Amino acid sequence: MNKLVFYIIGIILTLIQMFLGDIFNINGVVPNLPLIYLIFLALIYGKDQPVYIALLLGSIKDLYYYGSIGVTAFIYVIIVYVIGYNKHLFFNKNLNIAIFFVLITTILLKLYFSLTSIIFINTPYEI
Repeated sequence: MNKLVFYIIGIILTLIQMFLGDIFNINGVVPNLPLIYLIFLALIYGKDQPVYIALLLGSIKDLYYYGSIGVTAFIYVIIVYVIGYNKHLFFNKNLNIAIFFVLITTILLKLYFSLTSIIFINTPYEI
């Protein structure tokens, strides 16, 4: 598949997450569509191409929510790089592995934002 298609799908998912995310709200939980997409890309294609897509999608979210590029882009790149680099250890065409990574990375992402919010802003981050 053309690499441009991966970028377009990622941008569409990010825009859906930002503007229509409340539609997917299930008891206060909203799935992080760009993160799920990036984890699947990292498990299937490795670390090279998905890292650039992660940087773009994280930058879009950072610019929309915070007005500058930073934390989300950095976290997405790290998550994709680690999963893509170690995909041969984890991924054996089993969907449960991908679901496990989505769950773990979502929990770690929320914990990271909570800790940084408490440390730097002195207000709790709403999970």
